[in-house]
Amino acid sequence: MIHEAKIQAVVTYYGSKLGQRVKKADARTMDLTREQYIEVEMIPWWCGSYPEAWEKIVDNWFTEGYASTHNAARERRLEMQGPAHHQGSCNLAGYRDAWRAAHQGQECSDFQAWCMSHKGKATSDVSFSLEDGPQEYMNPSVHTRISEYTSAARPGSKKKLGSVKSCRRS
Repeated sequence: MIHEAKIQAVVTYYGSKLGQRVKKADARTMDLTREQYIEVEMIPWWCGSYPEAWEKIVDNWFTEGYASTHNAARERRLEMQGPAHHQGSCNLAGYRDAWRAAHQGQECSDFQAWCMSHKGKATSDVSFSLEDGPQEYMNPSVHTRISEYTSAARPGSKKKLGSVKSCRRS
């Protein structure tokens, strides 16, 4: 939400102050000055009653640590072969609960929910099986991580991991 507010502030500033239309995709690589971000029109609705909090958020964007962390994460996201997941704004428990509700209360572990969140929306006809291949996932690198995790859970492994059984629609 906070990073999206930075992008929206750029779009709003260029539109209202400069009369220029800027797409969000372009705004992601643009910055304003601290003073421009802090202008009243740039404060998001959810922070409107707390301008001092908005100033602290903006100040964080100008720290050296933020810039390096943000740029490193952006580079990793650009290397991804597909979307990160289909959880939307839900956390993993929210996705799991939505999947259970959409699939007649079927049981589903957090691990299974994590795997399915990389395949499709909770309300879709998505399921999980250990036999699923890389083509089943929106981002094929997820399959590699799942394989590594489940191999550590196999007999003989000293690691104790969550349930990895199949979670198929009946």
